[in-house]
Amino acid sequence: MDKKAFFSQEGVTVSQTRFVVLDKVYEIKRISTLTCKKSSPDFSLAILHLFIGVLLILNEDDLFALGGCFVLLGIIFSVAARPRYSIILTLPEGEVTALTSTDQQHVDRIIQAIHVYSAQSSPVEIHDECVADSDPDLPSFTPPAIS
Repeated sequence: MDKKAFFSQEGVTVSQTRFVVLDKVYEIKRISTLTCKKSSPDFSLAILHLFIGVLLILNEDDLFALGGCFVLLGIIFSVAARPRYSIILTLPEGEVTALTSTDQQHVDRIIQAIHVYSAQSSPVEIHDECVADSDPDLPSFTPPAIS
C-alpha cells in the first residue's frame, strides 16, 4: 500500500497510485474512464404503501386506522427517497461500479481526488453525469504538497 493517503473518508482512500473502496483496490493507472451516474430515487415502496393505505381507508370498516398508518408510511417513504450516485470505473477488464452513495458531495470529493492524482501519472477521462449546480458549501479539494 502507498505510504501516504491523500484522501481518506468513510471507507474510501485515494493515494497517488491507488483508489481503495472498503476492501477493493483499484490501480489509478489502470482506470481509463471514470463515470458518475445519478439514478432516480425508488418510489415503489412508497407507492405500494399509499395504494394499500387508500384501499384500506376506502373499505371503511375496522381497518380504517391501519389504512391511515399505511398512507402515513407511504408519505414518509416518498419524502425519504433519495437519488443514488454511482462511481463507475472503466478498467481493461470492463466496467466496475466502485461506489454507490446517496451523498453527492462525498462522491464529488472522491471524483475530484482521483482526477487530481491521476493527472500526475496518466490522466483519467471523467464523464460526470452527476454534476449539479456548484455548491458554495463544498470546499475545493486541494492536494497536499508531495514531499
